[in-house]
Amino acid sequence: MSDTSRDLLVRALAAFERHAEEESLGQLLEAWRHSRDARLASLAERLSARLVDGLSPLDCGPGSASMHWRRPLDLPRLLASLREGADRGYPGSLRRALRGFREWPEDPRFTPVLLEIVRMPIATDVGVPDVLCDCWRT
Repeated sequence: MSDTSRDLLVRALAAFERHAEEESLGQLLEAWRHSRDARLASLAERLSARLVDGLSPLDCGPGSASMHWRRPLDLPRLLASLREGADRGYPGSLRRALRGFREWPEDPRFTPVLLEIVRMPIATDVGVPDVLCDCWRT
């Protein structure tokens, strides 16, 4: 693990101990961007899920304000909306929403939702596979 990752994890722990959990999540995500460590991804996903538990999805349409804020706690709520939209089967809306996510920083919380969508019938609609591939981040 690099010194940068270690420093970010120290900051994440300090934020968590101060009960600044959203800040802690941001530090964890930044550490993951440096290391791509699966354990950090899992920790970030678990903390994120706990912090947004019970909150409603946010509109992930291209013009929605929440898509432009790019706050760590908004992402799972936006992804819930994306998943719901994909399940409803509107390929044009899905393509537009996925294009909006390309502007977000890389985040391990994208992966489970993208994998879910890939398994849905809508994933084979015209243009959807291309946009999904554009959004895929390692």
